[in-house]
Amino acid sequence: MRRLLLLTLTPLLLITLTACMNKDEEETTDQPEDIVIPTQIENNIFKVKQPFEPAKARGAITANVSNNYDITEIELGLMDITSEYFSPEDHLYQSGQYIDSDLLNELLARESNDTPNGLNPKMKATKDRLEDEEKTPKIISHIHEQNYLNEKGKVVGISLAISINDYYHIRVMDDAGLVHTGEVRVNDVYKDKSYNEKYAKNIAKNVISAVRGIENVPNVPIILSIYEEAGQNEITPGQFLAHTYIDKGKQGIGSWEEIEKDQYVYPSDELNEVDKSLHDSLNYLSDDLLTYFTNLDLRLNGDINYEHDNLTNIELKIYAPGISKAELTSILNFCGTKINSIAGDHVPVSIRIINVDEELGLMIWDTENKEILTEIL
Repeated sequence: MRRLLLLTLTPLLLITLTACMNKDEEETTDQPEDIVIPTQIENNIFKVKQPFEPAKARGAITANVSNNYDITEIELGLMDITSEYFSPEDHLYQSGQYIDSDLLNELLARESNDTPNGLNPKMKATKDRLEDEEKTPKIISHIHEQNYLNEKGKVVGISLAISINDYYHIRVMDDAGLVHTGEVRVNDVYKDKSYNEKYAKNIAKNVISAVRGIENVPNVPIILSIYEEAGQNEITPGQFLAHTYIDKGKQGIGSWEEIEKDQYVYPSDELNEVDKSLHDSLNYLSDDLLTYFTNLDLRLNGDINYEHDNLTNIELKIYAPGISKAELTSILNFCGTKINSIAGDHVPVSIRIINVDEELGLMIWDTENKEILTEIL
């Protein structure tokens, strides 16, 4: 949850939960709900260069990254990383103006005689295309570019995110026109728990060389990061793993700064050991849900995120099979009385209500405005 402005993203429209916002009693459910659009997420806000110019590879991130949560995290997370090098107080954001669709597709291809600059692993083709893809999964899914300008409008830095697959989703067509699909976990195939990250760091120099080789690219520093995507159907994003700074005129990559992030699930012994107080708070919430909604088989799970040992985000899921609309509203009202007290009002918290595998409702504690936002899907 970063406070960074990005006008190219479609912001999530969140409805302020009426029951939790001290509305007047004479309001009825027939009245329109308040719409809140959170465009700020920590203390860093980049202004966008005007007039706005779409990216040269416009739409590529949507085509190449299947999880919308990953798309948002890549865009905002890259801005967050960049803010460590370029202050938002005197720099402007601009969508990528140098890597066009042709170059991007060339880089994302498999290395072969036809595509010698392809960054993905070579594949030995046989008659079984699905098996070939499973044995040699693609690792690099996308390269995202952002530009940063000084107050005079001159580009002074380029930020790049190499997005890598954790799971590789396969879709191939055979000679008869039948479509076959599959999924493999990249690091399992290569029998190395961090193979995808190592691979990305190894080909990073080729990315820098390709960008430096663009005809009109300015001679400016490049900030390069590596992002690992979540699974296709996950409702939480992946994470940035590392980043590095390449000074202007340089192509070689020195050391990488690892991004120290940890994620724990609730309930778990690991979370209880790391943060017993939070684990206890979530236990109380789980117990209260079971106490107040005895007719429902509710189950509370969560992903708890830490960065440099600091609690940064809490993402909770309440599984409520067979829930009705009235029960959904009651649970959201109840959660509205609890959400900002789970870990203090300074930690972003989201609660998703899920009926089997369908997400029905979303609630967020907005730490900036100190208000509760909700959406009924």
